[in-house]
Amino acid sequence: MNYQKNIAGEAKSYKNLAILSYISSNYFETINYLESSLVILEKLNDSVEISKVYNNLGVIYKEEGTFGKALKFYFKALELRKKLKNTFGIHKILNNIGNIYENQGMDEKALEFYNSSNLQKKRKI
Repeated sequence: MNYQKNIAGEAKSYKNLAILSYISSNYFETINYLESSLVILEKLNDSVEISKVYNNLGVIYKEEGTFGKALKFYFKALELRKKLKNTFGIHKILNNIGNIYENQGMDEKALEFYNSSNLQKKRKI
């Protein structure tokens, strides 16, 4: 029990370092910290936190303009949030995916995800 608490704290520390790196626009370092956190969270089988890290990796890759990688992580986060039945989290991820498609000029596909996002948001209310 104490071991799990310690490594959970380590994962949180990596996520905090990732935030500081992100603020400094050091995306390479941000990704490294998030990946380190992810390794620990996977050992703990913490699906909630794993989905957050996947989302954050999607955000970073979007900022870099690496849309394929961003989508990969957004879809991983979406899959987990569906399993967790996290309707608000699903809403946020669908919106993020819509943003990627909009940035790529794929307006119809973006609209599809925005509409799905709005439906999820209404389910939460």
